[in-house]
Amino acid sequence: MSGTRTATRMWQYELDTATWIGPFEPCNTPYALVKEAAELIVDGGLKAEALQDARPAQWSKLILMLR
Repeated sequence: MSGTRTATRMWQYELDTATWIGPFEPCNTPYALVKEAAELIVDGGLKAEALQDARPAQWSKLILMLR
């Protein structure tokens, strides 16, 4: 998800895709907490996807950025 700030409290979406959320590995974050965070984002009107393992998503983003 990305956007451009157009005014103090205004944003224009450039790419309206889901935000991927996964557990923070060094802290062993419980998946239930990850899922709850994603649900809060969705309840706020945005897109989010809770992942049990965020590593594949991290690598896909890295590869996309290097293209």
